[in-house]
Amino acid sequence: MEYLEFTSDGDPKVSGIRNGTSQAWFDDDFWITNKELNDFMWNNDRHDLRYISGVLPEFNMDLKGVFLAKSAKLTDLIQVGSLLTGMVISPKFRSLLEKFHLPKHKYFEVSFDVVNSKKEKIKEVNDYWWLYFERETGECTVDFANSTFDTSFHTEYLHLDEADLKVNSYEDYMKVFYERGTALRASKVIFNTQFDCQLDLWGTRFLSVKDYVSDKLVKSIEENNITGYRAIPAERAREIARRFKKVYSELIFF
Repeated sequence: MEYLEFTSDGDPKVSGIRNGTSQAWFDDDFWITNKELNDFMWNNDRHDLRYISGVLPEFNMDLKGVFLAKSAKLTDLIQVGSLLTGMVISPKFRSLLEKFHLPKHKYFEVSFDVVNSKKEKIKEVNDYWWLYFERETGECTVDFANSTFDTSFHTEYLHLDEADLKVNSYEDYMKVFYERGTALRASKVIFNTQFDCQLDLWGTRFLSVKDYVSDKLVKSIEENNITGYRAIPAERAREIARRFKKVYSELIFF
């Protein structure tokens, strides 16, 4: 199955946001009111990887009153700053996704407060959902010894030796994160047969910051006129990466 990189579309014509930032965001009061959620998302314990891994929380997330810019368009996929994982989607998009093979997941209700430049509430928008799903750790599914990783940040900015960044196993990979606080980005990931290659949507914890969708799902998204997304084929992603000298993830399945 072919996969494409999947993200929200930052084009102002699509999102309604001129400066390319998020359509919605959490303000300081939101974090104060939702301390349990704040602790879950931004835990200081480096070994607490629940949020990044997409482990489903045992408490009910309260995502009411999220700020939405006045100029933001109500697309089917809305970009919300501070949410590092998952997707905020419309009921239409949710209904479509439920027909496909997803990782273990849960939906949390989202309501927006539309605000002006002075952060004054103008109106309320309901019926959106945060799709929060478990992310691939690679512990059982990635051939780390034959995958490759970009070490430039660690060597240039953390002044580490290349020899200290050799990764032959999941344990080696996580050791770099635990000791240095920054994970290595993958430049090529080789999955073994334990990876569920029938998934239509998935993402990884550290290996890549991208979410991926199947070509089958993208076709259905296009046919159903879902708005607010951008799907980039692998070859196009590699071209962009080379042009801007960024690391890309090349996915190879065994």
